[in-house]
Amino acid sequence: MDAAETLLLGAAGGLEAEPSLAAWRAFRERVKEGDENIAVRRLLPLVCRNLLRLGHPRDPYLSRAYAQSLGANARMMDDAARALRTLQQASIRTMVLKGAALLLAHYRDLGARPMADVDILVPSDRATEALDALEAGGWRGDPSRRWLQAESHAANLMSPSGLSVDLHRHATYEARFAAADDRFFEDSVPLEVSGALTSAMSAGDQLLHTLVHGQRWSIARSPIWVIDAATIL
Repeated sequence: MDAAETLLLGAAGGLEAEPSLAAWRAFRERVKEGDENIAVRRLLPLVCRNLLRLGHPRDPYLSRAYAQSLGANARMMDDAARALRTLQQASIRTMVLKGAALLLAHYRDLGARPMADVDILVPSDRATEALDALEAGGWRGDPSRRWLQAESHAANLMSPSGLSVDLHRHATYEARFAAADDRFFEDSVPLEVSGALTSAMSAGDQLLHTLVHGQRWSIARSPIWVIDAATIL
């Protein structure tokens, strides 16, 4: 984590008004508007929300980042709801993971945290049926389904409207066995995604999942998991 990211975490997650604003101003001195990398850009809606919560005037640049996040997330949630209804009609149990679950169950603010896609977990022994149902509904993925024979815990599908959904047969790459997923399902809590009924991890499991996922190497590395964990706590 570099100095700019550390400053932005202070602005996004600070509990006191002046230190949070000071962190934002120090960040802006280092990084000009429009020069933020992807990792930093993902934190901007959270900075917007936190500074407004602490009583600071609205920043137009941060407000645009929040509005863009809100619009993109709303579209992804609508697509996720269609996928969840499709799986429900096939009598396949579902759970939303990561960003969607965090936004709805913990942030309770659809614009607060950008998402790249929506992650949906199904029981591992029903992954093939889930793919059949989604593909019949217009979702498209790798037609060879090689991931089911490999070590992959999830695969990406594209919705009819061009948005991304990750179908998981295991909740984590680190525990790719049914017993681990069964525990997550057993302790899950009900959740509604744009009118579609599903579930999310319990708060304790969500915290564990956030920490494990946050420590994993990623091409699109971002320290946003730190704010995620603090929000769950």
